[in-house]
Amino acid sequence: IEADQRDWFLIAPLQANLTGPQDISYASAQSQLHVEALIQLILNTYQIDRDRIYGAGFSMGGGNALSYAARHRDRRQGAMAAVVNHTGSVALADIHANAPASIASIMEVIFGGPPTGPVFEWQRSSLIELDAAGALLPQGRHMARNLRHVPIQTWFNSQDNFGYLQNQAQVFSAFMQSLPSSTHQMITVPGAVPNCVAQHCWATLDIPAACNWLSLQTLNANPTTGSVLVDRNVRWSNFDVLQRQSGVFTSFDFVVTAAANELQVRVARNLSKLSTNPIQLGL
Repeated sequence: IEADQRDWFLIAPLQANLTGPQDISYASAQSQLHVEALIQLILNTYQIDRDRIYGAGFSMGGGNALSYAARHRDRRQGAMAAVVNHTGSVALADIHANAPASIASIMEVIFGGPPTGPVFEWQRSSLIELDAAGALLPQGRHMARNLRHVPIQTWFNSQDNFGYLQNQAQVFSAFMQSLPSSTHQMITVPGAVPNCVAQHCWATLDIPAACNWLSLQTLNANPTTGSVLVDRNVRWSNFDVLQRQSGVFTSFDFVVTAAANELQVRVARNLSKLSTNPIQLGL
């Protein structure tokens, strides 16, 4: 209803895995292919403002929206301008450690084993990594760094019975706010919400307020600085990234200084080739 009133396109794709359960995905890389295909269909069919594509999700869906936004930063393919994350599952190994055994076993099917096994698959679908005590891993592979220039709202209910999700929201918020020039808002919903099982439900989100905030955001398609972490050969903003080795992360920092007509690329790891168009960078 809210989207109709605003004359917005609204898509709610089933982020189904290619193997395993169809209704539980936890942002697996395989499940994101479905979202990518649907967004391409919409972009190829309708006149969509590519600077105003937004993501929103609750619980697993919140983590899914954030992970997709972090892994897809190419405006041509539909990069998200902003995300509303409602109590999202942003640290998957932590979910595995704290969720019921039935959920943990499903996650192992999705990712090909426990977090100690195919580590890369768990890391690239997470936003942050936590230690056993629920604190941020200082040297973790935090895909959230790719969201430095993406405005984000994180909502959660202070009485949500899933304490580990509350903790994830707070640690994620602190991490985002630690990134230079990032825009992240933490919105805590106080008190109990009627008819909300375990106080963990969509009803704790003020949808009109969230949409009002989203409507103010536009895509930052040309960031002048960043710390990039990619999990595959991909176009990241204005850079085409070719990995030296697949199945592991590639990372690099960049700074564009238009006044000096200069691009600096620093601390590159697992990078075979980096291509860009200087004009697109303002050089």
